[in-house]
Amino acid sequence: RNAARLEAAPALASLCGGDARLRARLDALRGQAESLGEWVAAEADARLSRQRASGELPLEIYRAAPEPVRHEVLQRLALAAARAAGHADAYAVPFDGLRDADARLRDDATVRWTCHLPRGVALERRGDALACAPPPPAR
Repeated sequence: RNAARLEAAPALASLCGGDARLRARLDALRGQAESLGEWVAAEADARLSRQRASGELPLEIYRAAPEPVRHEVLQRLALAAARAAGHADAYAVPFDGLRDADARLRDDATVRWTCHLPRGVALERRGDALACAPPPPAR
């Protein structure tokens, strides 16, 4: 962090025409990121609102979404399953896990599989649908 502050920040400020312009540019980028995050959240909400009564999400709805929205949908399904198992604290699927699961969900070769996520959550493809299941109760 110190290297960035001491070396990169002055170089970026110079390229932008000074500290004030660099701050303005960084503020604009932060605003864009927030807007993108809000859009991704709204799109994920729209897709998740189409879950079946069983909790399954039709793959056609999942697949029609752009990649960032698909990843958010997977995160939210996994979080809901973790919470159902009593994990109320923060939960996140590692990015590599999201990418791998997403690739498998876009592939039609296998119609039934399970991907085990952190804390025992299971992401499942069940024919034409996607679901997340909480871990089985401890014995």
